[in-house]
Amino acid sequence: ARGEVMSAQVYVSSPGEISIKLTQRKPIVRFDNGSFRCYCDPEGYLFPVTNAVDVPLVTGNIPLNLSEEYRGEAPAAVRSWVLGMVALAGHIDSREVLRREIEQIDVSDNGDIVLYTAEDGPGIIFGDSGGLHDKFRKLDAWWRTILPEARAEGKQYKTINLKYNNQIICK
Repeated sequence: ARGEVMSAQVYVSSPGEISIKLTQRKPIVRFDNGSFRCYCDPEGYLFPVTNAVDVPLVTGNIPLNLSEEYRGEAPAAVRSWVLGMVALAGHIDSREVLRREIEQIDVSDNGDIVLYTAEDGPGIIFGDSGGLHDKFRKLDAWWRTILPEARAEGKQYKTINLKYNNQIICK
């Protein structure tokens, strides 16, 4: 079975007619670390990349060491990490401004999640996938208040760090 197929039903619908009903998996995120790439659906099911689908891309130090043909739930050792990335990608995909602005999600060597914007803006350090609501609230505050002030003063920041509680650190 192909990874994209969630379920298949074949039945006789009337004399001489066979009906087939397929349910496809909907990828929500794509993982690509250079040697391994796959899609992941909202339930954490991983399957090979066969067709191009416009979903958030996660690159870098991805803790998945699987074969290119792997199909199945994320292994137990990394399942919570995968589901955290699914939640992050789902949040990005659910908001038009984030879909438009966030071009790439990268996992640094220390495990921090870093978001990169489409217009070559600063790297947005998220830390891990915990506290997404608070981190996106801080990112929204950055875009609404800090960024316009920085532009007015001619400042450019290389990184925006959102991983600490109640702080936005701009460098």
